[in-house]
Amino acid sequence: MKLSDQYIAGFFDGEGCIHIGSQLHSWCNNPTYVLSVIVGQVRTDVISVLYEEYGGTFRKCTKKNDKSDRYSWVWKISGKTARDFLLRIRPFLIQKGEEADVAFRFCEHKDAYDLRSLVQLGQQGTVERVLREREQMKQQLSALKKPKLDPARSI
Repeated sequence: MKLSDQYIAGFFDGEGCIHIGSQLHSWCNNPTYVLSVIVGQVRTDVISVLYEEYGGTFRKCTKKNDKSDRYSWVWKISGKTARDFLLRIRPFLIQKGEEADVAFRFCEHKDAYDLRSLVQLGQQGTVERVLREREQMKQQLSALKKPKLDPARSI
């Protein structure tokens, strides 16, 4: 099955997630930040097509403390693959357009500053600034996910 970029964007607007995660490793004093795109759903028909086209991981998830037989499927891509996916569907995104724009700025920032090289060169001040900027982008993306209540609109 071939899906149009417009269809994928609409599906992703409703079911997808753009995430900047951070992790502190035991071998490194600085956190590592990574962009991920995640889609979870009970049905596999669309996300299996995304997996076939973009790669990544595709796995079954069970809910904790759920005694039923229900489970969902999750597709995930990270790094440049996630960026390329978002670039392809960005013209058609409505709800997640601003989130995608933050993701693009994050990727440009990662391309511009190689932390490993900065650490090896002993540029700790620059390393700290770069890490603060990445954390700010992570927080900005997180803030965009919070619902914005418009007091002028009533239900």
